[in-house]
Amino acid sequence: MTGAAIAVRKTSQGHRRPGRSRSLLRAGHLAAAVPFLLYLYGPLEGSAALRDLLRALTAPGLVLSGLALWQQPRVLSAIRRRRARTASAAAPGPR
Repeated sequence: MTGAAIAVRKTSQGHRRPGRSRSLLRAGHLAAAVPFLLYLYGPLEGSAALRDLLRALTAPGLVLSGLALWQQPRVLSAIRRRRARTASAAAPGPR
């Protein structure tokens, strides 16, 4: 089973497992950090295209995935609160 297939596999209740997607995001973040660390600490003379690729894609990708990992619990709880509020507002009151 591939990593992408694991990420979208659902539980018996039909919900995605958040721990699995967080693990995949963390693994992707760490995998993207390796070339960036090689860029910072290793010699990359004569590879202007690779240097530009690392600057244009890897650095912003690391920032965005780091922010996603850092703020994921806060965002998910805000979504849950909003859903609960709209569900309670949509429920008919006693008459």
